[in-house]
Parts: sequence; structure tokens; C-alpha cells
Amino acid sequence: MAALIRWAWLLCALLLTACAHPISIAPDLGSLETPAAPVKRGTVGLYMSAEDKARQVTTPGGGGDKVSYYPYRDLESGIYRVLGNIYERVMLVPSPADVEALAKQGVSVVARTEIITQSSSGSALTWPPTFFQVQLTCTFTDVSGTTIAQTFITGIGNAEFSEFQSDFSLAAKRAAQDALKKMQSAIIAETKLE
Repeated sequence: MAALIRWAWLLCALLLTACAHPISIAPDLGSLETPAAPVKRGTVGLYMSAEDKARQVTTPGGGGDKVSYYPYRDLESGIYRVLGNIYERVMLVPSPADVEALAKQGVSVVARTEIITQSSSGSALTWPPTFFQVQLTCTFTDVSGTTIAQTFITGIGNAEFSEFQSDFSLAAKRAAQDALKKMQSAIIAETKLE
């Protein structure tokens, strides 16, 4: 009987323990329209380390649960698309410090990103987050590593229960989409990146 009671308590503890539900924060890239602004000359090299792309992040959801995702991996294509909308040419570069390789590829500026996310939900019964935030910093350097400019934006996404019944990542995707659109506008407006 004592063993049965212990198993019952263990089962209750497992049920009450918050778990992390996997989601994707990758937005619809079709929403990233090409801006009317003139294309910036030169080739931009986008650098994301393998460590960043492999980094899994866990943030709060609803009902005491959490959500987990890979912000750099999920947003890499979107950031690439934004840079491609603005510059004549964009390419992924394996190292921002290999000056010789960057010069051979014709890279004139290197873009590095930092992504910080937050999420929450007021729901005690459902786990998908109803609020999501993506802070996106993009640092631009010349091939020697000297900082030219830096943009910092915050994307916000909200979703109600009735909306995310078919897409549990909806608030996150909306925040990522908002962040990428704002990033595009910020880079276009940055006069140091002419």
C-alpha cells in the first residue's frame, strides 16, 4: 500500500511539473515585401555561429508550462531575406574574422545578429504563449571588424486562444514577423550603411 501511495504522489508530481513544448518562431517570409527604397550597393555577409544556430531557448507559456525553440535557426532565413531586400547581394559567411576570405568573396560589410526572446500567457489552462517578444540587434562591421552601425528593434506578437487552436506558435511568429519588418526599416533608414 505504501508503494502504491508513493507511485500516486510521483504521478501527481510529474503531472504538475511544467514541461517545455516545442514551437517554431519562423514567420511567413512572404510577408517581407521588397521595399521601395533604392538598393544599397555592395555585398553583405551574414554571420551566425554554429553555436547560436544550435542554441535552444526555453521561455514561459501558459498553465505553468514552457515553450522551447531555436531563435537563430528559426530566424536565419528571415534575416537573410531582409538583407537581400536591401543590398545588391547577400551571402552567408563562415567567419567574420577571415579578412582574406571576405575580400575574395567581395564582402563589403558583415552583419551579425543577437536575438533575445520573452514570452508569457495569462492562461492557467492552455500552454501556448499569448504574448511573445523578439529583441533583434544587428551589428554591421567592415571586413576588418570595425563597427559601422548597429540597429536595435523589438518585435511584439499577441494571439488569443481562439486564434492559436490551429497554430500554437502564432504569437511567436507574429513577433518574429514584426521584428523582421522593423529591422528592414531600421537598416534602410541607417545613414551609416549607405
